Amino acid sequence: MKSKTTRMNKTLLSSLFLLGCISAQGASAGCVGVVVMGKCQRTEVGYFEGSDSASRYEANSGTTYQYDRNDPSQNRAYGYDRDAQRRDQMSSDPRSGTDRNTGQYGGGIF
Repeated sequence: MKSKTTRMNKTLLSSLFLLGCISAQGASAGCVGVVVMGKCQRTEVGYFEGSDSASRYEANSGTTYQYDRNDPSQNRAYGYDRDAQRRDQMSSDPRSGTDRNTGQYGGGIF
């Protein structure tokens, strides 16, 4: 009997832990990076850190990027911006491929 109760307690604790993990993931829906205690510690999608809207680059497809990688100085800045690179790696927007095929190289997709 004791073994069955212990097994049930372990199952209950495992279930609660799993539920807590799933709940924590929901809190990070807009975050690209590390979430600590429910707060995004890096870039949030849609948040434009360290620059004004005049430096945004919009390709012909309508995709908006933080950097115009056709500009050598912006391409260099993109090389140091790990958050922008991470957004590009995690993006599933097919328009970015269309942009590259037409010679438009943006970086740090929004």
